[in-house]
Amino acid sequence: MKKSTILIAATTAAAAMAMSCTKENAARFEGDYSFKTSGTVSAVPADTPEGTAADTVTLSVLPESGQMNIIRDGKSRTDMVITMNIMGGDAVVFDRVNAEGLVLTLLQPYVTRRVSVETGSGIGYADVTVSGKAEKFTDVILFDLEYTGTVTDGDTVYRITDSAVDCVAKEND
Repeated sequence: MKKSTILIAATTAAAAMAMSCTKENAARFEGDYSFKTSGTVSAVPADTPEGTAADTVTLSVLPESGQMNIIRDGKSRTDMVITMNIMGGDAVVFDRVNAEGLVLTLLQPYVTRRVSVETGSGIGYADVTVSGKAEKFTDVILFDLEYTGTVTDGDTVYRITDSAVDCVAKEND
């Protein structure tokens, strides 16, 4: 009787420990996702000297959505590659990504790309360098992205001074 009680207790303890463990590093993030990116950038005219007060404009980055794949770079436990296949647009590859513990970080050299923004006169474009971090919650990854670079609206060029861009990626079933 004592042996079976000990066996049941040991099995229960092992099962509880296995269930409480969370994946970390690359294993936590690896997979196929559907994503949507949206947010805003704040900008001043490009000819405004650094540190000078200027009228700041806040522009909406046009939302992008599509499929995201996150894979290991070789057999590494922490190095990863992210591909984003944007619906009706380009494929973007982040080939310098680190998964350390529970956080995914885009590493230098950062990816530079062109995104569309809503301006006062219609649709302009921004040439941005993308950096940021992400965390995974159950089956959703939340990316907090930082855009730096310039916005062009007709003949006017603006320098991005701040950004609030998020990407939500939901793991595909």
